[in-house]
Amino acid sequence: MKARILRRRLIWFVLLIASIYGFFWFIGQKGDFQRPSDTSDMIAAVQYTKTGSLVSVVKNDGTIVTPDTESGKLVSDRDIAWDPKGNRLFFISDRKDSSFHIFRWDPAHNGSPDQKSVDKAGRSNLAFDVQDKGIGELSGLVTVRGTVQEFFPKTAKSTTVMPPSGKAQMAVTDEASGAVGGAGSNMELMYSRYGVSFRVAKWFGNRQFIAAVMRREDGGESLIVQDLTPDDKGNQRAPQLLFIAEKINLQVDPSGGALVFSLVNTYPMPDEKGNLQKLPFRNGLFILDPTKADAERMGPLFFAPTEELAVASFAVSPDGSLLLAAVGSSTKEGTIEVKGLLTCPLKIGGGQSMTPILAGAVADPCFSPKGDKIAFVKREGTKRSIFVAKVDGSDQRNLTGDTGDFANPVFSPQYKY
Repeated sequence: MKARILRRRLIWFVLLIASIYGFFWFIGQKGDFQRPSDTSDMIAAVQYTKTGSLVSVVKNDGTIVTPDTESGKLVSDRDIAWDPKGNRLFFISDRKDSSFHIFRWDPAHNGSPDQKSVDKAGRSNLAFDVQDKGIGELSGLVTVRGTVQEFFPKTAKSTTVMPPSGKAQMAVTDEASGAVGGAGSNMELMYSRYGVSFRVAKWFGNRQFIAAVMRREDGGESLIVQDLTPDDKGNQRAPQLLFIAEKINLQVDPSGGALVFSLVNTYPMPDEKGNLQKLPFRNGLFILDPTKADAERMGPLFFAPTEELAVASFAVSPDGSLLLAAVGSSTKEGTIEVKGLLTCPLKIGGGQSMTPILAGAVADPCFSPKGDKIAFVKREGTKRSIFVAKVDGSDQRNLTGDTGDFANPVFSPQYKY
């Protein structure tokens, strides 16, 4: 009898411990429950229809899945991004009201997308850290009303990171002049030199740096880098202007954390005295690796003094060894007539070993998580189809056929085919 009572008490004790653990787990989840999903056969993309653009996933067998939308309603889904584990797909949309909000969707179970941003401010270009190893709470960078904010999906809250505000401002040192002042005035003045609003931003160098593209009043764009570590005196560092161009695109090496960026139609740059100096190239693709010494810190993979060899879109392989780019010639307005896909080693001067792999009007290339496959968009007749191929361009397979008009394919982080 005593043994039975002891067993019962032990069972109740274990249940009590489990209940306490479950309670604190619930608190830690902040009410945001997510069951795991199998997305190992999925490529996300934006599909253009008669009623706008819809977030979609294309399975390996060609099946296309889209979330439910209100019948006949004009919808603009864009800026798709998988969470680092591939369980959910995030995107920006105006599907619930006139403002563009962040939504989260489970394509494996195809439930209704959850709206994750709550105020009336429009969002764009949500980007998660490609070096995120799942440690800590998931967050991403998103532009909101011309600022860069860190967005937390669990709480649906955002915190402004560029320009810095609140306690993050502290004091700021202008490394060009040596002046130190309150970030509320000095920092805003520094940022205003480079542009009027942020378009996109990404962490790189294990979150020590943020690279951001700012729109300018003259119609061009500025590329600036913010070092998030304070200087020796504890002051916040000033943003650094790298380049000005008609169009600038950013990617980050998921292996080493280097920043890779393309420039289309470069603008003159101010020298130390503030005089504008024309650059010796018009288009180029560069790498900035903060782990390297100054002499090897930044340099071009390739560049061109004329309109030739402009990069429309590009991707970095998961192991950081290879770059895949859609290239062509640029116009004065910054548009590019794409002529094909090429690969080259991801290093300074890597363009000397570039290899053309596909010819034609291709766009939006990306690597699979293992780096053994690529996906891209190619026009077939009046529609753009998603193709999958080996890295060398062989074994092409039209995944969508003539079933739709697609753009911006992105492999699920779980993809295994």
